[in-house]
Amino acid sequence: MSPVYSRPKPTLELVTHRRGVPLRARLILGMVVLAAILTAPLILTRYSLKQLISEIEQLQSQDFRASLLLGRLRATSDLVRRGDDQIGGLRDSSGAPALRTAVATLRVLSDSLSHLTAGASYATIDTAVTAVEQLSKRSLDAMSRGQFDTVDTLTLRNVRPALLKLAEAVSTAEYSLRGETAQRVIKAGEETEQARRVSTLALWMALLFATIVAAWIIFSISRPVADLQYGMERVAAGQFDHKLAIASRRRDEFGRLAESYAAMAQRLGELDRLKAEFVSMASHELKTPLNVILGYLTLLDDGVYGPLNDKQRDVVHTLERQSHSLNRLVRQLLDVSKYDAGGATLNLQPLNTRAFFAELEDSLVVLAHQRGVTFSVTAAVGMPVEVWWDRDRMTEAIGNLVTNACKFTARGGVVALHGDGEPGSVRIEVRDSGVGIPAPELPHVFRKFFQAGNQDAASVAGTGLGLAIVRGIVEAHGGSVHVSSEVGVGTTFTILLPQRAPAPRRPAAAAAAAAQQAPVAIPSTTP
Repeated sequence: MSPVYSRPKPTLELVTHRRGVPLRARLILGMVVLAAILTAPLILTRYSLKQLISEIEQLQSQDFRASLLLGRLRATSDLVRRGDDQIGGLRDSSGAPALRTAVATLRVLSDSLSHLTAGASYATIDTAVTAVEQLSKRSLDAMSRGQFDTVDTLTLRNVRPALLKLAEAVSTAEYSLRGETAQRVIKAGEETEQARRVSTLALWMALLFATIVAAWIIFSISRPVADLQYGMERVAAGQFDHKLAIASRRRDEFGRLAESYAAMAQRLGELDRLKAEFVSMASHELKTPLNVILGYLTLLDDGVYGPLNDKQRDVVHTLERQSHSLNRLVRQLLDVSKYDAGGATLNLQPLNTRAFFAELEDSLVVLAHQRGVTFSVTAAVGMPVEVWWDRDRMTEAIGNLVTNACKFTARGGVVALHGDGEPGSVRIEVRDSGVGIPAPELPHVFRKFFQAGNQDAASVAGTGLGLAIVRGIVEAHGGSVHVSSEVGVGTTFTILLPQRAPAPRRPAAAAAAAAQQAPVAIPSTTP
């Protein structure tokens, strides 16, 4: 076996010194902005409530106290009137102390009202209280001298009118106070409504901006993460040329991850190519000694080198069977390596789909009968009459699927091959009622040498290359193959093919590898 030499490509040097806004700083900035946005409505609401509280405190500390003072002024003025009547009309000097006390109370209440608030009505009250105070003093002085006639005159002509003016001033002040209180209540209501509107508007604005910021954070993180996840899935499936939507020139962690992903995919692709070249070369080199062995075994069986006894002939037949199995494995390895390298050649020709399916049924029904399963082939009315495929390759692919279905289906089970047409393509399904494939193993069934965990139920051991060859043939035709399965129910393989397969383009590397395949030497039949 000749060695395979290759010069690996140098590892990409990752640029890790670029500066930009890191993801952590972006998250912190987003959280700070969200906190500020959500706090803004609270600040605006607190400011509006502060104005409302100021109005309420003014109502409590000024208007309510003024109302109480006016009420006490009215009551005290009545005490002054009764005291004045007692010393004037009844000529009873015992009412003098009560009159003095009532007049002093009037002065205290008037001074308190003047300090509490200002206004023309309150100034009139102060003037009226001063007049009542002076006239009451004159009445008390006249009473102390025993001049009760003078007291009566002062009461009728001066004190009573002064008390009436005081009552009018108090009524005027109460009316003015009610108007001011009503205005403050209206203003407080307006402040409340304004606070409600401001808080509602601020809340909606905060929600809007918070949604925008949250969406920015989510999309700036979730989209690159989803792209990286999908890219890793493609790499795990063997698609090493998948390009990320993330720009590697991004100045953040995702940009560096994109660079690392590109370097990893490039290295894996290179390793996969080297592996495919090695398998291709090794398989090709194995063909020559295997054919030589088979040739000499045939010569031995034919008695060219002398007669064989029965025991020796059985040994030769066993070696011949094992050599054929090994030769088949080598051919499968070559096929897989060709499909991996894109160097498989297709002999595209027009096929009548009805005749093609009839040929498949004739060639595969024998296998189904041997396995003891019911085999049926159906073609829907919408299936196109003619397609451009490689007859031998498609027969091999569908034959592999039907063989697998029969292998994993117990006697008495059902295997069905169904064809249907779609716009511009053909759908081929191979369904069975076999043991099924566990869900975690479904993504790996088309990998080389992979064998599911249901091998104990297989009637014949396999190599794990059949489904890989099926995928290679289908993809060479420009189609795709999918599998769905349920354990204990069965498995369905679905092939989607264009009606006219594209002409394959053979890469230079694949052509060079194929050119290295020399003719196989067959031993001469002459001893």
